[in-house]
Amino acid sequence: TASGPINEIIDSTVQILAPAGRSPFEAIFVRRPAGYTGFTIAAIASGPAIQQPAHNFTVAIDPCLSTDPAQEVCGHLTSNSSATQDDVTAILTFYNASGGTVAQDRVLLNDGSGGGTVGPGQTRTFKKDRTGDPTFSTIAGQAEPSYPVDVNAATLSFPAQMVGSASASQEITLTNKGPRALAIDQIVLSGDFRQTNTCGTSVAIGASCRINVSFAPAARGTRNGTLTINDEAAGSPQAIPLSGVGLQSTADLNTSSLAFAPLLIGQVSAAQSVTVSNNGNAPLTIASLQVDANFLIPSTDCPSALSTGLACHIRVSFSPSQGGALSGKLSLFDNAVGSPQQVNLTGTGLGPGIGLAPSSVDFGNQSVGVTSSVRQVTLTNSGTTTLVLNSIAVSGDFHQANDCGTLPGSALDVGEVCTISVTLMREPDGDRERRLAANRSLRHRRRSSGGQPGRLQYGAIHAQRGQRDRLDRHRSGQPRANHPDGGRQRYGGFERKRGPLDRAGRGEPGPGDLRQSERRTGATGCLEGEWRARRDVLTECGLRPDGLPDQCRQQLPGKAEVEDQRRHHRPHPRRRRHATDVLTDHADGENAAVRNPECQQPGAVPAGGE
Repeated sequence: TASGPINEIIDSTVQILAPAGRSPFEAIFVRRPAGYTGFTIAAIASGPAIQQPAHNFTVAIDPCLSTDPAQEVCGHLTSNSSATQDDVTAILTFYNASGGTVAQDRVLLNDGSGGGTVGPGQTRTFKKDRTGDPTFSTIAGQAEPSYPVDVNAATLSFPAQMVGSASASQEITLTNKGPRALAIDQIVLSGDFRQTNTCGTSVAIGASCRINVSFAPAARGTRNGTLTINDEAAGSPQAIPLSGVGLQSTADLNTSSLAFAPLLIGQVSAAQSVTVSNNGNAPLTIASLQVDANFLIPSTDCPSALSTGLACHIRVSFSPSQGGALSGKLSLFDNAVGSPQQVNLTGTGLGPGIGLAPSSVDFGNQSVGVTSSVRQVTLTNSGTTTLVLNSIAVSGDFHQANDCGTLPGSALDVGEVCTISVTLMREPDGDRERRLAANRSLRHRRRSSGGQPGRLQYGAIHAQRGQRDRLDRHRSGQPRANHPDGGRQRYGGFERKRGPLDRAGRGEPGPGDLRQSERRTGATGCLEGEWRARRDVLTECGLRPDGLPDQCRQQLPGKAEVEDQRRHHRPHPRRRRHATDVLTDHADGENAAVRNPECQQPGAVPAGGE
């Protein structure tokens, strides 16, 4: 105007525009401003729509009734949508003969109740009285409902996040502003994003639900995605744009291999350098550097964290420990994708070398006591000079024979091969036990089983002269009250009742007591004991040696061994007396004379005692 600009903010008539869509707008001045000369559009404010344009209607202009005003405009619309839509209005744009827009109107529908609800396939009419409005030549019509789904926020942007990790979640609130419950069909994500929600399958009128979205980039750089809500409301599916930046370091190596010149065994070559560059958008964290045998890292200037755009160097040397062609790898452990990054290393050692093929042999399942089939291992002098062999040996239940010559001193020329034949034969446990027992001595052997699986735990019991009242029991079978452990004693894995002292007062349990204890504990195997040679060997089988089953008799100590026990374990009559069990350990078949653990504690045995 002559006195300056007048600023107006005008809403477009159509709420959501499809690509290449059109929307009329108008500004009406009640009185023409003085000096008005025209208008310009200073700016258009818009944003991405989360709803899809719901313009799926057919609009037609119809003749009005003869009783309607002369300027009345009449028409109808039909819904082509599969869902019921509310607050539908017809949008009419009026053009003059030259195609210029002269007016626009948003017209409510007549659905018989004064509302604007249109179901799938339904038709509604509308009227517009244009009395006093500018004349027109043509009319263009479209329709649009209200959009009941309100989503806040309309877009999400995440801060930079390391590749392979997930960010904290951000929340989107979905509110149902429509006149009916909102049915939710599906909520899906695209891109490097994750979501959880509380929306379920329906949102009540006026209610809200929450959608929590997190960012988990799979690659570095800008990452985009979309949260899509499929429902039965106008504007479905609602689409919320998502964005974030993935951070990732790189460990780019300037070479994939290093080759070293031939070198004598034990010497160290000049170092070669490997360059590591971080071309990513995050620091490169270097955890460790490793090289295989025969190679060294004499120095490096690589820090624990290498910044973006920087490089560092690793120096590698060759130091052969044997002759022949040798290879290995330099490994770089870091936080970059593809860790560990590796460089192949090769060199030749000048001197003898050993090559074994295969490097391991699997015999599979093998029956005990049966010799396996032969597995062959080839030994090759892979070096550059003659190889002299000193010995070839195997461990465990394996056996070997070879054609490598007389050892020590057998020589293999460069490239010469010999064969080692390996077999497996595990002896039955009983056979191994008898074979080991042939070479053992019971004299002064003391051993504890340690409670390992398959072993019997055992110990020794002792009685001190003159302590009859503590070891004896009442005739009622109840232990004396002054006995600290209630009249019972546990030795190793067996528990026995304290029996009365023998007539010599030596505190030796009677045969019946021992057998009763062993039956009560349910111990398995054959148990032998020699009590100061005052009685014969008793076993869990409950019989004297001449009545034992074969499997028990064969494990008893011989007569000479019993006599040996008698000579070396006879106590001094005025010292503390002990009774020593001679037991068979069925795990490895070794007999052992052991003492009660309490005797092994400091101060438990008096000076000069046993």
